[in-house]
Amino acid sequence: MNRLAFALATCLAFSACAIQSQTQIPAGQTFMVGGEQRTPVRVEGRNIGRVAVDILAQKDGAETLLRRAEPGALFSRTFAVGERVLVRNASSSERALVSLNLAGDVGNLSMRYDKPQP
Repeated sequence: MNRLAFALATCLAFSACAIQSQTQIPAGQTFMVGGEQRTPVRVEGRNIGRVAVDILAQKDGAETLLRRAEPGALFSRTFAVGERVLVRNASSSERALVSLNLAGDVGNLSMRYDKPQP
């Protein structure tokens, strides 16, 4: 029991636990997570909406398409130090909906939306 209490206290103290969320992504926009983390971050998700989303990694400004997640599809990847997770709504007319689980050093992760380039 003492080990469990210690592990939980350590996890909370360093904010190195997990975040679970359902995220809506407006049509044509991108949800961006991380980029400044000091340790790798594990991302697991499911496309729970009606439109496809693209999962990308961004490092030093360069984007790499990892896969397209159709409705109902699962996706997962561990993102390296300094690497940003991009979840891009592939639809120009409907919002996307994804369920995300983030694990690792999530205490200082930034999260924001990026509007499409003109």
